[in-house]
Amino acid sequence: AILMAKLQPLAKKAFLFFKLTLIALFLLTAISVKAQEKKTDQGKTATCSIEFTQKKDKLIARVNISNDQPLAGLAIPLKYGNGKVPLQVDSVSFVKTRAEGFSYKPASFKENFVLNDSLQAVLIGLIAVTKPPLNKGEGPVAYIHFTIKDKKPFEVEIDTCRVYPNNSLQLVDPEAQYVPVAFKKGKFKVNKSK
Repeated sequence: AILMAKLQPLAKKAFLFFKLTLIALFLLTAISVKAQEKKTDQGKTATCSIEFTQKKDKLIARVNISNDQPLAGLAIPLKYGNGKVPLQVDSVSFVKTRAEGFSYKPASFKENFVLNDSLQAVLIGLIAVTKPPLNKGEGPVAYIHFTIKDKKPFEVEIDTCRVYPNNSLQLVDPEAQYVPVAFKKGKFKVNKSK
């Protein structure tokens, strides 16, 4: 009974400490959410879309971004098949695109530890660093050049995906805040190559 009497004030203090901790966590969460809402409410959702052109046995996928706020970083993982689509990526080009002046423009499509032929994916990264960000506007940020490996017609679809280790479609503004993005799949009927 004496022990219970001594523990009772400690239990009350522990419960009070627990309540205060929960209230502090709730307030911090609310402030953080409000700050993020304020940031993301400044612009509309950006859009990433794909358009195709075919020239004989070559296929070009144009990766477009439409944004109403500046962007300083983009991660664009794209999947173009399931290992069975008769296409091979030759290169990714940034010439004559909105992202041509970006400082860092890696495009991975042959790295075995990230991508492989069975995945049939491309990972495009764009980081402005010391260059101006991608200003408001719309248009291409990259061109993916493919060789068609089959003479028969087939359909190709490019969709966004997640690639190793945890790359998903993401856009960030110059303050490193995420910008909401919608993705429009690209579909194309590849004609018989000559």
